Amino acid sequence: MPDDSIPEDFLDNLKPMSAVFDDAFSESEESLLKDELAKVSQRYVDEVEIARGGMKRILSVTDKLSVRTIAKAVPLKSDGKSIDSFIKEARLTASLQHPNIIPIYDLGTERESAYFTMKLVEGKNLSELIKEQAVNKKNMPLQELMQIFLKICDAVSYAHSKDVIHLDLKPANIRLGEYGEVIVCDWGLAKLIGQIDTEEPTGLDPDVYNDLTLNGVVKGSLGYLAPEQISEDNGLKDKRTDVFALGGILYSMLTKVRPVEVGDTQASLKATLEGDVRFPNDLDSSLPQSLTAVAMKALAISQDERYQSVDELATEVQRWLSGFATDAEDASFLKSVFLLVQRHKNISYSLLIILFVSGFFTWKFIERDRAALAAELLYVQQQESHRQESIEDAELLKEMSYQLLLDYDFEEALGLVNTAIEKDPENEHALFWKVKLLIIRQDFNQALKLLNGLSPRYHRRYMNIAKKYGSFKEDKEFLPVELLKEFYVDLAHVQYSFFVCAYINMNSEDLEQRVACSMVFMEDVINQNIGQWDYDLEIVDGYVSLDFSKTPRMKSLAGIRNLPVKKLNLQGTKVTQTLDLLKLPLEELNIADVEILDPRPIFRIPTLKVLTIGKNQYLEMKIPKRITIIRL
Repeated sequence: MPDDSIPEDFLDNLKPMSAVFDDAFSESEESLLKDELAKVSQRYVDEVEIARGGMKRILSVTDKLSVRTIAKAVPLKSDGKSIDSFIKEARLTASLQHPNIIPIYDLGTERESAYFTMKLVEGKNLSELIKEQAVNKKNMPLQELMQIFLKICDAVSYAHSKDVIHLDLKPANIRLGEYGEVIVCDWGLAKLIGQIDTEEPTGLDPDVYNDLTLNGVVKGSLGYLAPEQISEDNGLKDKRTDVFALGGILYSMLTKVRPVEVGDTQASLKATLEGDVRFPNDLDSSLPQSLTAVAMKALAISQDERYQSVDELATEVQRWLSGFATDAEDASFLKSVFLLVQRHKNISYSLLIILFVSGFFTWKFIERDRAALAAELLYVQQQESHRQESIEDAELLKEMSYQLLLDYDFEEALGLVNTAIEKDPENEHALFWKVKLLIIRQDFNQALKLLNGLSPRYHRRYMNIAKKYGSFKEDKEFLPVELLKEFYVDLAHVQYSFFVCAYINMNSEDLEQRVACSMVFMEDVINQNIGQWDYDLEIVDGYVSLDFSKTPRMKSLAGIRNLPVKKLNLQGTKVTQTLDLLKLPLEELNIADVEILDPRPIFRIPTLKVLTIGKNQYLEMKIPKRITIIRL
């Protein structure tokens, strides 16, 4: 008998037992996780202090929402000004999203203060690594250290692309993770340069977020401070300020000590302003001179004498890693050839074997069969000729051309690169190097013809320059002086601008034109931000007299290096280097109240007759008797 108590649709609503279990557990799990999140009243727990600085402390905490261990920063002071600075740092750092910059997770307030959270990088900082190597004498391979340095440069270069400068770069602010991470931290002193023309504004107002030096208080870390962070007499803080600090980091990675290592604070500041930095090779003679030269150039007192961007500095280090000479070391031709051999050992060894074999057969057959000897020598010559037509030889010739340019041998430099192109007509690097040489020589129309045959990536800037200035003149002529400033701006390369100036000085027969071109370079390229220029200039009997004593902020003399300057007054200026003086036919020189870092090379100028110095300058130095000394 059927049971009337069972509903008619009972059988239709039956489900498999597996489906019942899936529904039950699925609903239960979702509910549990949501409930767990909803019940979290305190997100960050298990706080353990792991670091403390001048403005904040860093805690290791557990984030109960994401169930992970992270770092949490809290300010040491709870006053409004300190908390505002703390929040500014967090927001500015959060705007920088780069693999080598610490990522910010969260920003908030608690207990009348503020906090922000970030990635917890397990490992050590660069300062600790340097100390360990100094104590244990077990150095990490220099190539690995330079890879770390390049990652630091990548982070700073990215920040600069967003118009942010760090202003407190030092080894202690570089975290090294256990799995190869290199993280630039502590952006508490960072500053926004301004974003009127930037393509990707960060949304932060420079007027609000800039952390300027207040009331004469120096902000930064001793040993890595740039001179302009101590005194605005040395210029305004800009991207080159970070270049100086990166030079200090590179110096420490090489030598295991700070660039300025003085216990007393005032003494450290004074040493920084005077550029009192020991040359790294004096501390360790085994260090590569190419890298030490890079570090010292980055640490130049004058902003104009440093690398003008982080990318320029990083390129120099990358050149060393790739086995090339750096621009800073001013390598000799022989060293460049040696480095080329080192980069291509297999080819070089093969060539040596060929030369050895040819010598052996020369000795063996010279007495037996002159005809066979001639045939053997012809074979070797053919093999060598074939090698000279290879890409390697073209690359060598291009590099030799660059070295000749550094020696101002413009004609030979162009001749060698032409030979390189003959050997390898498809070598675009050699072709583009010729374009640069032609631009330096102001042969714009020839450069334009070459650019028309090159890949598009070579075009834009140099194509615009060649078109613009080729319309003003014929090749083999010089641009009018009034166009030079605009040309230097378009060229946007300090070193190439210097070569333009040098080429005019060495090839123009008009001394007045040479002097005028040099002064444009001096005022608008190598000594920027000087303000009002005031100097006396006189040309007599083919020689030049210059008095810069009324322009006390002038720092560099690079523009007059190739002029026939017989009298020069630098009294009271900020010139510190002697390199630009050594080739001048000087007879009278005034360096009173000028803080020349090492005046001894001046005493070796063969034409120098009269030297004017300050009352208390160089009292203990031995000055040649042929030089008349006038003390003011």
